[in-house]
Order: sequence, then structure tokens, then C-alpha cells
Amino acid sequence: MLSNRYNLQKLMTFYIKVMVITITLFAVIMSIFKIRDIFQDTNQTIESGVNRTSYIVGVEQLAANQLARNLIQTPSKVKNLQKFFQLDSADYLAYSQQHSNENDFYYLPNQLSEFMQNNDSNKITLNLNQENKAIEVTLKTLVGK
Repeated sequence: MLSNRYNLQKLMTFYIKVMVITITLFAVIMSIFKIRDIFQDTNQTIESGVNRTSYIVGVEQLAANQLARNLIQTPSKVKNLQKFFQLDSADYLAYSQQHSNENDFYYLPNQLSEFMQNNDSNKITLNLNQENKAIEVTLKTLVGK
């Protein structure tokens, strides 16, 4: 009877060890799969954020390119841009009032203000190729500085 008890005790000990090892292995395997899923979700989120940011930057760049093309589309528009650089704000306003009846004339501060408001921009820096100075235009300083 003693040997039966001893065998039963060994069997129970073996059974407990097998159960602990099985449960531990199952938990480790499930943890590995869960960690892998978390990394995949993180990578997908990062990739999605990068793609969205690239798209937004691309759209904003297209809008900026369109503004730049519009500013220099015709010789009179180039002249207007040059006057914006050369004249102070009062003289540029007088110049723009004199030329406001032309077909392709635009008042540059209004054009830039509209662009900044439509594109959530807070600053535009303009410079001409032949000039070494640049003008920064913000919504507060539409005439530039």
C-alpha cells in the first residue's frame, strides 16, 4: 500500500509539473503573439502617419507652387512683385491703386493673406533671384518686413 501511495504521489507531482510547464508555455507563446501584434499595429500606425504627413506636405507644396507660379505668370505680375520689394508699403499701395484696373494685376498682400488663411500658414518668405534680401510676410505684417 505504501508503494501505491508513493507512485500516486510521484504521478501527482509529475502531473503538476506537466500542467505548470504547459500553462507557462501557452502563456509565453500567447505573449509572443500579442507582442508581435502590438509591434505590427505600431508599425502600421507609424506608416499611416508618415503617409498622411507626406500627403499633407505634398498638397501644401502644390499650393505653394501654384502661388509662386501665379506671382510670376506674366511680365506685369513680375513687375508687381519687384515693386513690392522696391517700394515701401505706402508707395506700393499707391502703385497698386494706379494699376488696379489692369486685367492681371493683384495686390500682393491680399493674395498672400488669402493664401495663408486658406492653407493654415503663418509665414511666407519671398525673395527674388536677383535680390539678396527677402521679405517675410505674416498675417500681422502683410506688407512684409
